[in-house]
Amino acid sequence: MDFQRRAARRDGSRELVTGCCLDMGAARNRLTHKSSPRILGVTIRHFDYKDDTMGLAERRRIAAIKDSHSARFQSELNAAIGFELPFEIDIASFPEDKTILDCYDSYYESYGPGLVVNVMKEICKDDMGREAVRAKFNRIVFLNVAKNADDPGQKSLEIKDKTLFVRESFYGYSDQLYGDSELQSALEAIL
Repeated sequence: MDFQRRAARRDGSRELVTGCCLDMGAARNRLTHKSSPRILGVTIRHFDYKDDTMGLAERRRIAAIKDSHSARFQSELNAAIGFELPFEIDIASFPEDKTILDCYDSYYESYGPGLVVNVMKEICKDDMGREAVRAKFNRIVFLNVAKNADDPGQKSLEIKDKTLFVRESFYGYSDQLYGDSELQSALEAIL
């Protein structure tokens, strides 16, 4: 039986195995590096390469985050707090992972950049809040920390070099996303 399969390697590269085998079970085991397949009249070729390409659908979704979400939430933030404060969605932190992008699409209003805008609106509702924000940071960067559904990372909030970093994980579950009161309390504690 002919086969051609790709197997992920530990270093992130992929291995292409082609050939003809007598025992597909042994071939499957070879692809997981358990044992060699029993083969007859076969050429097995290995091609090492880093698979850092993504599909068109994923590139379009990430471009939509950059083009429409960044501008929209920047505008909403400035209107909500009464002054200009640069707000960046770090699109480089979003991998070309469908689960991550699906989760972001589901939660960005209530747990993602939309939540940051709502919390900043509440914090900056008076002069004392606006002064505290201006004294501590002059920019906000929103990041996704999930690499894939199996590597969610940790949500965190920090101010470094006059920049507020809001890190959340869109790995498929909401346990690594801030809620309204949780984010507001954490931010007020560092102001």
